[in-house]
Amino acid sequence: MGVPIHSEGGSETGDFAAPRKRPARRPARKKYGVFTPLVDAPRNVSRYLRANYSWHDWEANSRSAELLAHRWTGSLVPRAWRAHYLNSLELPRSDQPVVSVVIPTYGQFALTARCLRSIMKHPPAVAVEVIVLEDCSGDRLTGALACVPGLRYEENPENLGFLRSCNRAASLVRGQYLHLLNNDTEVTKDWLDALLDVFRRFPDCGLAGSKLVFPDGRLQEAGGIVFNDATTCSYGRWDDPGKPEYNHLRDADYISGASILLPLALWTQLGGFDESYAPAYYEDTDLAFRVRQAGFRVIYQPASTVIHHWGATLGIDGDSPAAAQSATNQQRMRQKWQSVLETHHSPADAAPLTGADRGASQAR
Repeated sequence: MGVPIHSEGGSETGDFAAPRKRPARRPARKKYGVFTPLVDAPRNVSRYLRANYSWHDWEANSRSAELLAHRWTGSLVPRAWRAHYLNSLELPRSDQPVVSVVIPTYGQFALTARCLRSIMKHPPAVAVEVIVLEDCSGDRLTGALACVPGLRYEENPENLGFLRSCNRAASLVRGQYLHLLNNDTEVTKDWLDALLDVFRRFPDCGLAGSKLVFPDGRLQEAGGIVFNDATTCSYGRWDDPGKPEYNHLRDADYISGASILLPLALWTQLGGFDESYAPAYYEDTDLAFRVRQAGFRVIYQPASTVIHHWGATLGIDGDSPAAAQSATNQQRMRQKWQSVLETHHSPADAAPLTGADRGASQAR
């Protein structure tokens, strides 16, 4: 066995002593004075994210991060954001659509553009038209959507509010079915075809709705429950959407209007949303009750999954006017459907499903 000959790189024979390690050389650091925190910010943020979040979590929440960045800088560099969101955006369109997808908006260009891009990424097999109905917000950036190929962009002549804007949509659509889709949603594979399949399998279906999930993947709603005092509960909120109890077709008391499909003829027969609930809240719950009153079923379809940035459009936090409107419409719902609600359970009978989630499903 030979004698090891050491050099700075370690043993030439590789049979004896371990290589010597040079002391790590710290790169020279430039001095930026008062600007040092600003220069170091990207690296510090990156270190924080790596230390506190897995890559999967960061990917799951990238939508929220991008929307937050747009909120902070949208007014500073509007052209850059417009180019970013509209780049290569094109939607499927048919002159004889089976389904008309209506997306009511009040500004919020970034949310709407993300919704449209998700439709482009997951085009339905059935012939569709996609309509954005802008409710006279005055947002110039939203008006840029008019140039998107395949999209029908319409503007209300005056601000109508969410509910009346949806009702006006009936005069614009050409499809056999009307699909109402919130602009703060992102669709996934088979989202629309799965809903349409419900009507093919169940001729007595009058309204079908999607499974709603949060951007981080947790369940937001697997159909809604209405109690005898007209309070509501989103079934399964915050739970794992993959559990068996959330993944079978079933009847629901109602389904949040963020993603619902119904025949246009039935929508017209019922007169759309009841405008006594204007400007919003409980109109989707009331619609489901009227669908059943007309002799049809309200069915939850788990195969149609839609990501919903819950509350991004209006929200009902605290003592906001929206919260007050929700409470007012709850009483209106209770008075209108008192005889039907008497057959429903009380919130106390379903304690695991109540609490913080009661009434929350009415948020936009």
